[in-house]
Amino acid sequence: MINFDPDTNAERAANGDHVTGLYTEWAIEAGSTLTVSSRAALGLALAEVHSGGPVDPNEITAAAADVLADLFHSTDGRVSPHGLLTAACDELASPVNMAGPLLALGQDGRTSRTACAAAAVLAYVYACGLALGPVLTLARNRWAEEVEAERFAHIQATRHS
Repeated sequence: MINFDPDTNAERAANGDHVTGLYTEWAIEAGSTLTVSSRAALGLALAEVHSGGPVDPNEITAAAADVLADLFHSTDGRVSPHGLLTAACDELASPVNMAGPLLALGQDGRTSRTACAAAAVLAYVYACGLALGPVLTLARNRWAEEVEAERFAHIQATRHS
């Protein structure tokens, strides 16, 4: 279940984990191949779940960036946002649906399944005719600000103890 008002990066990571799980389930149902449009449909569905309903056409950039930021939190410590996006772009280049085989790997396939979810979000943005640059910048900045805010709060708390 999505936490619509997360206070911590752990809660944001849990949102990213949930989105990854939903993507995996829906992608497996979609079959062994995924077109750009079928990936975009999955990305739209993820954005709707993450935002709690239909995405206003004027809010697609923000909604997609929010999902991506939570996916960055989900993989934090295992792969950088840049690394996740590179893997997502690689995923977009292939019509083969890797969700099932990656799920079979268990935790070893988790980060790659998250990259597949990110690829679906990117396909959604692309299908809407929007530039990826502003979405990626917004997502990366949001993630970095949240990480820094939590790091700062932790250091501040330990200095006052």
